[in-house]
Amino acid sequence: MTTALTRPAAAAAARRRGRHELPPGRPLRRWEALAYLLLGAALAAAVLLPGRGEPSVDTSPRLYFQPARTLTGAFSTWNPAPTLGQQSYDAGIAPVAAAVWAVRALARSVWLTARLWRLLLLLLAAAGAARLYHRLAGGGAGAGGAGRVAAAAAYAVNPYVLVEGSTNPILLPYALLPWLLLALAAAVRSPRGWRPAAAFAAVFFAMSGVNAGVVPLIMLLAVPCWLAYARLAERASWRALAAATARCALLALAVSLYWLVPSLLAGRAGARVAAFTESARAVAATSSWAESLRLLGFWLLYGRSGAHPWMPSLVAYLTSPALVAASFALPLAAAVGAWRSRARLRAFAAMLLAAGVAVMVGSYPPDRPSPLGRLLAWAFAHVPGAIAFRTTNKAGALAALGMALLAALAAAEAARWLRRRGVAARLAAVASAAALLAAAVLPAAGGAAS
Repeated sequence: MTTALTRPAAAAAARRRGRHELPPGRPLRRWEALAYLLLGAALAAAVLLPGRGEPSVDTSPRLYFQPARTLTGAFSTWNPAPTLGQQSYDAGIAPVAAAVWAVRALARSVWLTARLWRLLLLLLAAAGAARLYHRLAGGGAGAGGAGRVAAAAAYAVNPYVLVEGSTNPILLPYALLPWLLLALAAAVRSPRGWRPAAAFAAVFFAMSGVNAGVVPLIMLLAVPCWLAYARLAERASWRALAAATARCALLALAVSLYWLVPSLLAGRAGARVAAFTESARAVAATSSWAESLRLLGFWLLYGRSGAHPWMPSLVAYLTSPALVAASFALPLAAAVGAWRSRARLRAFAAMLLAAGVAVMVGSYPPDRPSPLGRLLAWAFAHVPGAIAFRTTNKAGALAALGMALLAALAAAEAARWLRRRGVAARLAAVASAAALLAAAVLPAAGGAAS
């Protein structure tokens, strides 16, 4: 004999299944699917249309011009060019080179390959942020399509993506960070299984070890944030946390040995190279709290040679009062989300944001740094290999993801309030939010997104 569950009984059954379960997927509403299509179309237009036919600037042009040769050369610790050659710090470029090689086979041209690769990464970042928000919001406060769409848009469209994320070594780990956290969450839910830990290792492997794996290693700062959230908010046991962490760490280490070993062997040479490039003091000179909160602070943005800025297409972030104001829209929305929402996920988002911004600020101001800044400055000067992490702005993915999740909570609260209003009010709110988001990345119209 079967009986139908009433709504309270169904809710009780859901609680008995456990708080860690991801709610069953539901078909996308028509408006939500349309919002994702519009976001994808906007990203495609911003990446593909400006400067059509012109190759994009990146830290490794050979990745797009000769992806096959880059792939085969990735397994050598010596780079024969330029001049007499030098030690290679890009042994970890192999996964990227293989993927770009596949894109190049379809796109044929160099400029289109670079643009399509960037577009794929932005779409991956948006999808990951939406999925992570859905996992965290569950069926509780903050759940809903408005939050998912807002998370996707805020994470894929922000000043950090245009400035620091303009190169592959930054954008690839940025795009994969939400997926890394999703795999970690699955590993904590199933601490005795190896499959979620293998997924975590696969995502970390895909982040690649380009530039000695500095950025993927910085992304691991999100791991203790998730573990703390799982313990405090989801009541995960210490044993589950320890088992999941051990499995993930073991497999991630195993798939990273191919670039970790060459990077360690080249450590002394890398330290000598770092001595003739940007100094930790120069990097910290521009990473103020205000600039880091608007996801900027990258030292190259503020440099110039005489009257010529080093990043002319993005200098409006410093000279345009309207753009400066618009760039604070995302942190303001994040603050509203943290204030108005009662969803548990705001605790995790706040931890991510705090960790990301604190590391981004680093040793600012160089003459009077914070205690953390003094610790970082001492490590850069005395700990072997630590100088590779001197560009602390590379932690911006953590801050951007934390802000995106909090802004998504603000969007969910706004959507709940707008249900009692007319269609005109809803359309006006959506248009205003889209216009503000577009204004914050206005330099993309001039080709900065490509």
